[in-house]
Amino acid sequence: MKKLLLSLITLTLLFGCSLPAKNATQKEQYKVEIITEESNKKGIFGNTIYIKVRDFVLVVIESAAANKVAQEVQNYVNDYGLDKEKVALKFNGKLKVSLLEDFSPQKYQYNKFENVSVNYSLRQKAYTYLISVERDEACLLYPNSTATNSILEQGAYSLGGYAFNATGNVKLHLVSSLNVIDFSKFDPNGIYRCTTRGKGIQKVANIKNHHTNDVLRQDIFIK
Repeated sequence: MKKLLLSLITLTLLFGCSLPAKNATQKEQYKVEIITEESNKKGIFGNTIYIKVRDFVLVVIESAAANKVAQEVQNYVNDYGLDKEKVALKFNGKLKVSLLEDFSPQKYQYNKFENVSVNYSLRQKAYTYLISVERDEACLLYPNSTATNSILEQGAYSLGGYAFNATGNVKLHLVSSLNVIDFSKFDPNGIYRCTTRGKGIQKVANIKNHHTNDVLRQDIFIK
């Protein structure tokens, strides 16, 4: 009886590890789409070529390589899953995230001290920032000390209550990112954070150059 028991234990040790697990999970498959002007009749994404994986949209930097890059993305997400930041890092130089759409001010001319409002949509959950660049300074308008939440879900939004006390052109840069962006070098100024115009322009340029960020601009005039 002892020999029989030992034999059964030995067989279990030898072959037990080769038996398939009952609850083995299969890798999730993702459908990668190429969106072009021709296949996108509603014009949601404009004239640029995009790659879309579920709700994650990326700009194809070289349109001629769209099919090749789409296949590379398909293989990567099927093997490693859809970690959006990792995908953006993996395909840096080939793709850039596209997080924003429909950014526009409610109007393009305002009087001094009149409240300025903008509307926009997020294609997916992302960190959101609004930067103004004026003649002498640049300010982080959103988030601020009274509206601190920078991480927003997919959907349509309005930002408002901003007033300017100097006449002239104001460049509004709406920034969306997969990561938190550091504005600690902007100095507190009331409820906002501000810096010189030159430093603000350089900050916006640095943000644009990072492949996990998306930036749209609209100009308004204060009279």
